[in-house]
Amino acid sequence: MKFVNKAQKAELINTRYFYLVLILPHELNVITHDVKAELYRSLFQAVSQILDKFAHNRKRLKG
Repeated sequence: MKFVNKAQKAELINTRYFYLVLILPHELNVITHDVKAELYRSLFQAVSQILDKFAHNRKRLKG
């Protein structure tokens, strides 16, 4: 939790947190300027669906 300051720590719930990073291939930089909102909406929707599947798979949650 080295990226969280004291005020932010006070607001956190006592649970495990995971930090996720989305990395786009360099080749997609060309379209990000033209359709940025649509691209990010699609990416977050896809990630949301993937995380939802993981969350409902008890075998994967056991670590």
